[in-house]
Amino acid sequence: MTEQTEKIADKRSENDTLGSKLTNQKMAVFSFFLLLSFLFWYLDALGNDIEADIKYPVTYKNIPELIDSERMPQRVTLLVKGSGFSILRLQLTGKSNPVTIDFSKVSYKKSNDQEEGLYYLTTAGFESSFSSQIKPGCTISSVLPDTLYLFSKTE
Repeated sequence: MTEQTEKIADKRSENDTLGSKLTNQKMAVFSFFLLLSFLFWYLDALGNDIEADIKYPVTYKNIPELIDSERMPQRVTLLVKGSGFSILRLQLTGKSNPVTIDFSKVSYKKSNDQEEGLYYLTTAGFESSFSSQIKPGCTISSVLPDTLYLFSKTE
């Protein structure tokens, strides 16, 4: 009887091994098609027009000597509208292509606040300038913050 019991146990272990191989294979096929369906859904979603906030680096040109360039904001947030592909491209290339604010073309004002040496610059008119600097395919709705605060150099 022990011989017959061993044969039954061997057959069960063979069936268990075969069953686990089939289960692992089914899980691999399911995972592959799940990933593939996610990829197709994502590509389809990128084709639609969307709106996104993108933190974008800023560089400055023609900075007046009285402004402390070390304390100037290094990033602005752009509210961008466009196709998903163009916004994704903008997010990926944004670190290497910053937008530029040229002080010879903008006007900054002295703050009436109590703090001495505080200046400000409103970003309300920068949408068209920034749109021409970034890749085509996106339009900028607004720039945040709406006011950039500038500090004078302390001597």
